[in-house]
Amino acid sequence: MTIYPVSQLVAMLNALIAADAPFDGAVCHLFQNDLAVSSGTVLSDLVEATFDNYAPSAPLVWTAAYLDTGDTARVWAGTTEFSMDDVTTPNTVYGWYLTTGVSPSEVLIAVRRLDEPVTMTGPLDAVVVFPTLELQTPR
Repeated sequence: MTIYPVSQLVAMLNALIAADAPFDGAVCHLFQNDLAVSSGTVLSDLVEATFDNYAPSAPLVWTAAYLDTGDTARVWAGTTEFSMDDVTTPNTVYGWYLTTGVSPSEVLIAVRRLDEPVTMTGPLDAVVVFPTLELQTPR
């Protein structure tokens, strides 16, 4: 296993979100299938949400990376809210994922399962996600 100096973790994250880098222009989506996500998850494993008013996010704008007190480099894109505006197409949302590119050339770059699924059944229902990227090195 390669060990990266803590001093380089912030630089590595900033390189991932820089202009024309893999996470530049990433878009956030929700998935509605009850999937145990792993490092082997691929885009075709995910069933995108279809509830009323759902659309993937606009391209995310990342903050500059920083090192927290636990020596984890972090960067985030603020909160992204997905809200339902009717009762026609309910969904249960199990998580979110990030892609780059445009369909059919989208590339899955991150996926995260929610701690608890969120049932979307009416116009007051919403899912708020906080896309984050983190890098750690073993101690």
